[in-house]
Amino acid sequence: MQLTILLATYNGQKYLREQLDSIVSQSYKDWRLLVHDDGSTDNTIAILKDYAILDRRIQILEDGISGLGAAHNFLHLLKHAHSDFIMFADQDDVWLPDKVKVMMENIDSDTPAMAYCNANSFKADRILPDRVIMFHPTSLNDTLFLNGGVHGCLQIINKPLRDLIINYKGYVCMHDHLITLAAVCLGTIKYINKDLMYYRQHSTNVTVGYETKFTRKMVNFFNSRSGVIDSKHQLGIIEFYKHFENRLSKKQKELFSAYFNFASAPLLPRIGILLKHRFRIGKMIYILLFKTLLRKPVGSKS
Repeated sequence: MQLTILLATYNGQKYLREQLDSIVSQSYKDWRLLVHDDGSTDNTIAILKDYAILDRRIQILEDGISGLGAAHNFLHLLKHAHSDFIMFADQDDVWLPDKVKVMMENIDSDTPAMAYCNANSFKADRILPDRVIMFHPTSLNDTLFLNGGVHGCLQIINKPLRDLIINYKGYVCMHDHLITLAAVCLGTIKYINKDLMYYRQHSTNVTVGYETKFTRKMVNFFNSRSGVIDSKHQLGIIEFYKHFENRLSKKQKELFSAYFNFASAPLLPRIGILLKHRFRIGKMIYILLFKTLLRKPVGSKS
């Protein structure tokens, strides 16, 4: 089975070599690494070309296109990936040696599917004990209010899922949000309960401010003046619904409609919507109820 790993880069010289070394050192060897740079002004391109000379499995897509941003850089790469399976790599993480092997063992090729693993964070080369993923979406009920998707760097998808979204034209908040919605609504999603990489935390992360420490997450949760729904993810969900409405089940359409109504409903009806449709964050309705009591319905940050 063919595997393509997609790497979107931008001014990544500080950590890029360590990530490339971790991919080259994978125990599973049958892969192609396809890289597209978004207009770096540092030594990123030179580093990539050095590695491409040393390993023919590394290919750089040089098409003069830049300024895409992380989400659309990955989606641009996805258009050039025609293999049986596809993984996404951030430029600053470190993959453990068996990551690809384990992921390949846990993904089906026949119908649209996504599988994902977990990870440990690390900062300043210190591995943190907290796991990156705390909430695991398995259905639309526990996905819509997540304000995000499964991290792309933890995913593996198959070609049928890739083919579902490759011609998507709507607004995309992040590529992994789109992929997660597609897997939950139109395919399958599987959690691999293993930590298979180190997720680097630093000030220039695309997801700046992402917290892995549970206590810090809780402090941010109760101190936040943001909305229950993040406005950018809300727009992404609206556009997703418009694009795929004809492929959704009656039950899924009801859930999307309830999610849209939540944004404009008064407090008590909002609580009623959550209870009636069994909306959750991950598997926990209580977290979502607390957010509803403490926050406005829609805000600029989740």
